[in-house]
Amino acid sequence: MKELPINQIINGDALTIMKSWPANSIDITFTSPPFKDDSESDKRRKFPGDVKGNYWNWYDKFMIQTSRITREYAFIFNSSTRLAEIIRRYDLPYRILIWNKIRLQMSYRYEPILVYKFEPDYSLNPLLYTDIFSVHAIFGSNQIIPNENPVELYAKILKILPENKIIFDPCIGSGTTAVAAKNLKRNFIGIEINPSYVKIANERLAQGVL
Repeated sequence: MKELPINQIINGDALTIMKSWPANSIDITFTSPPFKDDSESDKRRKFPGDVKGNYWNWYDKFMIQTSRITREYAFIFNSSTRLAEIIRRYDLPYRILIWNKIRLQMSYRYEPILVYKFEPDYSLNPLLYTDIFSVHAIFGSNQIIPNENPVELYAKILKILPENKIIFDPCIGSGTTAVAAKNLKRNFIGIEINPSYVKIANERLAQGVL
């Protein structure tokens, strides 16, 4: 087996790369996957869809591969508008955490973080001191890329997890998971399909602690 690319961000299609990895090869998946497909593009803000074709077809494959390669837990951020359908379609999550976006100029002021458990003998409950993480969202001209999440939020969650785990983000975007992991001296692996985002992520990592 080829060694996993520890502390690297690789450019490529997440589903294709994940399929090539053995089962249970990742400790913890921590990601904010795409929220919409091409048919759901935000015309007002001119954001393209994140997924080619039907969203749920892509998400089915994403969940299959995430469940297959993740050994302990998966933390999956998704839109509050998707929550009911996700619960209907898939196994109930072990926990649902809440990202309280505090004050926003929009109606949806929270985002669910679905926690899936794959290791029956390992309990995350003693480590989770709260279900709600309150961190200001990034929006407007402060975003490096569309739908960027704050490093502060990711760090708040990652720092409660054991230090010796590999943190994997298959949709790493501008590198927020990698930056938070590096700041906390955690090992990470990232995948990103957009080469310009990979460049941004590696530049952020090269700058040191952010």
